Amino acid sequence: MSRVYLLGAGFSQAAGAPLLRDAMKKGVLACKDYANLGEVKIWLEKLFAPQHGVDSLNFEEVLSRLDLELHYNKYEEEEKKQLELVKEEVVSLFLNALEQCSKQKLPEEYYIFARRLQPEDVVINLNYDLVLENALLATKRFYPDYKLLFSGQTVPGLISFPVLKPHGSLNLYYCPHCLRVCQLKTQDYSGIINKYRILGGCGHFLRPLIITPTLYKSYGLEEMRQIWFNCLTALIQAQKIIFIGYSLPKADVLVAQMLDFAQRLNKNNLEVEVVNGISPDLRAIASLYQGRIINSGKSFREWVKGV
Repeated sequence: MSRVYLLGAGFSQAAGAPLLRDAMKKGVLACKDYANLGEVKIWLEKLFAPQHGVDSLNFEEVLSRLDLELHYNKYEEEEKKQLELVKEEVVSLFLNALEQCSKQKLPEEYYIFARRLQPEDVVINLNYDLVLENALLATKRFYPDYKLLFSGQTVPGLISFPVLKPHGSLNLYYCPHCLRVCQLKTQDYSGIINKYRILGGCGHFLRPLIITPTLYKSYGLEEMRQIWFNCLTALIQAQKIIFIGYSLPKADVLVAQMLDFAQRLNKNNLEVEVVNGISPDLRAIASLYQGRIINSGKSFREWVKGV
């Protein structure tokens, strides 16, 4: 059976990955360099006027707003440079928070999940963290294959397993000049934050490939268009789709469109299962698949140990 696993933030929560509403707070706590935080706070207070401090803001909402400000508002050149720096610092805070969970030993359920994956399965991972990648490498059977066109990696002796990350990843960077995507060449993914702004092969600094699920997305990158096409193809061919820790939030417009388009073209007797704990909000997914869903009410830990 061809299975597609679609992973949301709830998948990585038990591994310590911050939810988006907590990412700013955890990023500030993990930050060792406060040099530019004052400027960041000034800009975020100006744009959002938060009641409980800037670390109470949702990371994706912040990054989306900064994207829109940079793209549509007419700032003076100096102000625009300041805002670009603020965006880089916000991303850096988020990477700090993500890296903390990437260094920790994972709970056993992640290794069980990774061992049960089959070569014909596909994972669409909407998270930026490397929880699944670390679990796959620990099996000594699979290595995560992002299906990149130009800079994919192989691991001798291990089987390629497709992990498609349409929102980017902690270990993916891109060059704003030549638009190439670069996967960091490391197996344990530790110390990634220290490699921030590495010099690319064409002589330009690389930027983290972290894409927020909003209408304004960086899909001018050929690599990202290919990843989205691979996601669509996998969903069209799937016999079963398993949503883990994901409830299709309203902000994720392009994922919703992709799922809708794929289910219309899918000619299989498609099964849809949701693993999202007790009483999840299934309205969006149920509406999309016209109620054809299986929901055991189990958490990821309960589900993976009971499969």
